[in-house]
Order: sequence, then structure tokens, then C-alpha cells
Amino acid sequence: MATVTMQGTTAESIRKGFRSDHIFFPAMSALILVTVFVGFARTYYLAGMVRAHLPSPIIHIHAVVFSLWVLLLVTQTSLVAAHRIDAHRKLGLVGFGLACLMPVLGVLGATNSLSRNFAPPGFPLGAQTFYIIPMSSMLLFSILAFFAYRERRNSAVHKRLILIATFAIMDAPTGRPPLSVITGHPPSKSRAAAGPSINSTARNETLSRVWIISAHATTRQAWAGS
Repeated sequence: MATVTMQGTTAESIRKGFRSDHIFFPAMSALILVTVFVGFARTYYLAGMVRAHLPSPIIHIHAVVFSLWVLLLVTQTSLVAAHRIDAHRKLGLVGFGLACLMPVLGVLGATNSLSRNFAPPGFPLGAQTFYIIPMSSMLLFSILAFFAYRERRNSAVHKRLILIATFAIMDAPTGRPPLSVITGHPPSKSRAAAGPSINSTARNETLSRVWIISAHATTRQAWAGS
């Protein structure tokens, strides 16, 4: 009798977990989509995308492929929530191709930025030190995407690894949204002239905390679901 009760409780817990996943993952994907759009709206999406004045063709290709990854993430999580697993698996082949292409384009894009001695405004350590950040993101993304592919038959682990892998490449958009997105008003000329690095640091710290909390919650769900 106790065994039957325990089995029923376990089955009910699994069903509740699936239902919460169908809300959590589409919601996180939508949040990522909004964050990426806001982060690159001024310089890319609202600047005409292919007509945007980017410094190099490789940056254009990089932007298109990484945008496709985010759109695919939203599509895939929505398909799973709608119980369209067949379509999800077919699109997974596209995701595999993008996951292989993204680290290559990420490294090429970062190297192109280094060749132009580029570092974001307010970054105090120069272009060579900044180069470590995208390279580390690409390495982490590659490792997580590899294990996500290996665990593609284990949906609970697979989808969490994909989400965390996407978090790994969110440093660029979370560092770019204008200050008015957070504060509700643009910085005054005196504040912008006196302390751009302080404003940038505060902005990045706030956004980083949001993503750290989200990643921590996702990791806890991964351990619970595995």
C-alpha cells in the first residue's frame, strides 16, 4: 500500500514538474529574446540589420547567426510546451548546425574586434584583456552545447544545458542596453561626462545579478530533474 502511494506521489510530482517546465522555459526564452533585442536595438535591429553600420562583414554574419539561435530557442521551447515534439526534433538539426557555427563566428568576431583595438566604453583594461571575455564565453558555450547534444535523449538535462549555454553568451547584450532602460530616464550630460565607467559598471552589475539568479535557478532545476 505504501509503495503504491509513493509511486502515485512520484508520478504526480513528475507531472507538476513538466507543467512548470512548460511555463519556465518559454518564459526564460522570451526574456532572452527581449534582452537581446533591447541590447542591440540601437546599433543593429532598429538600425536596419543588414543595413546597420557595423565595422566588418564578419560582425554582420555573427549578428545574423546569433539572432537565429535566440529565435530558434524561443521556437523550440514553444514547440515543446505545445507538445509538438516531432517538429522540435526536426528543428534540432538546425540547432545543431548553429551550435557548431556559433563558436567559430564568435572567435572570428572577437578577433576582428581585437584587430581594431576595440573595447566597450568604460572598460578600463584595454582590448587585449577584453578579448578574454568573448573567448571564454565561446568556450563555455561550446562545452555546454556539446553535453546538451549528448543528452538530447534526456529532455530534463538537455533543455537546461541549452538554456545555461545561452546564458553563457549573454554578456554582450546585457552590457549594451542604454541606461534609460534601467533608470527610466537618460543620464544627464554632467553625469555622462563625469562618470561613464561608473554608469556602465552599475548597469552591468544590475543585469549580471538578474542572469546569475536565473542561471542558479535553472541549475537547481537541472539537479532536481536529472
